[in-house]
Amino acid sequence: MQAKSVSGIGVGSTHLTSKTSTVSKASPTAAISSVHQTRKAKFKYLSRLQERPRLISEVSDTHKSLSMIQIAQSLIKEVLRSVISIEQVIQSGKRDIATLNRVDMAKEHVQKCVNTKCFGAYVLDSSFRPIQREWQHIEFTVQSLDLKREPFSDELVTLHLLNRMVPLMFNRLDARATKLQKFSVMFSLAKLTLRLGDNDELIIGMPDNEWRKWDLNAHVSGNGYRYPQEKPLTFQVSPLVPTIEYITMLDLNGGGALERVNAVIKHLQMVFKEMTMVSTAILDKSNQLTPLCATATQEQVTSIKHDLISNAMKSARVIQRAYIGPSKDNVISLLK
Repeated sequence: MQAKSVSGIGVGSTHLTSKTSTVSKASPTAAISSVHQTRKAKFKYLSRLQERPRLISEVSDTHKSLSMIQIAQSLIKEVLRSVISIEQVIQSGKRDIATLNRVDMAKEHVQKCVNTKCFGAYVLDSSFRPIQREWQHIEFTVQSLDLKREPFSDELVTLHLLNRMVPLMFNRLDARATKLQKFSVMFSLAKLTLRLGDNDELIIGMPDNEWRKWDLNAHVSGNGYRYPQEKPLTFQVSPLVPTIEYITMLDLNGGGALERVNAVIKHLQMVFKEMTMVSTAILDKSNQLTPLCATATQEQVTSIKHDLISNAMKSARVIQRAYIGPSKDNVISLLK
């Protein structure tokens, strides 16, 4: 009897122990699940932020482009006001000290507008156009540098632009296309661009950042045919479109001052018209993309703002988990 009762107690004891161990094993899992549910309830709106990264990047890029265009438009208006004030001075014929000071202030304001930066980059280039790519070029020509003349002998023409030297070999046996290809290689080595104009002139392109440092003087030497051999000739290059130098280097008493100012005004009006068309197209694209993004009520916005302020690190982790499996394209779009 005593052994039976001991055995019974032992079995009962074993049964209770296994039951207790089962409960103790289940307790951590239940606790973790409970914490997860609590956290999910706390960050319920943040956990729903599952916008596609590529869509968000497209919308942000569109809004950035639109903002840059609008800033450029406001700068163009400022430049146009200053140029018109200079035009009025030229037409009036006044050359007193107060008038000349007003002209200098207008020139300085034009320079300030062109030097305006946004996000560390210039908004306008030297030709008053909005900068839309990293390496925007200003195109120009050099006097007598073309392919129209028939060469009677070979000639090596050396072109000095800013701090660059570009040798051009005019070989009379080379075909036109071959000659242009060789010239393009030489200009590309100097980090310049080259194309042929309608009148067979060589049109050279210089990056805007380099153009701002230049005095627009080109020094050219040759073998005595096109250009003199001993002492190089100095030419002031001719940009294809009016640039800021039309205003900053303007001589009120010089010939053609009014024509240069009028050319700038006409160019500014054309650029502003183009920017208006571009901004309209960007705005239409933005209006098409924005509805694709999720909307939030005022309550959701307030909750998300509170979560971000009260616990920024956990909020960031919740948002990170919401973006499931970002692709390579999405990551590249976000980095851009």
